[in-house]
Amino acid sequence: MRNGFYGTDEEWDRFNKPLLNIQPALCEFAKKKKTKLITNSHGGFERSIKWSSNNIERFIQVYSDSGPQLLFSFWICAYKDKDGFRFLKREHLKKAVKMSEIENEIQELLEKGYKVVESWGEEDLINVGKLRVIESKKD
Repeated sequence: MRNGFYGTDEEWDRFNKPLLNIQPALCEFAKKKKTKLITNSHGGFERSIKWSSNNIERFIQVYSDSGPQLLFSFWICAYKDKDGFRFLKREHLKKAVKMSEIENEIQELLEKGYKVVESWGEEDLINVGKLRVIESKKD
């Protein structure tokens, strides 16, 4: 099991390989923007570029829709937690497409995504609900 994934090695490779093809471009972009690249968090097949600016958390993410057709999405998101609530804005630049479509446009998508998500201010974020406190179990 890798990072919470319960499938076979073949299934892991099938979903992860397309992301490996764009990883060098993501690494280069993250380094250029002085941000952080996260891979396969929470057992999912994804790559996220994350940063914070103007007290807002921001990210660009490419993720697998995990269906048998092997489709991927590219989206951007900004959020802020305030007074027990989450305020958020998001936008898909590509949704449920073949990785080749994202790969062929990766530089343009990254530049556009970064510019758009950076343009969002606190006034653009919408209240999406109350944050839930998760208490850890003590032995």
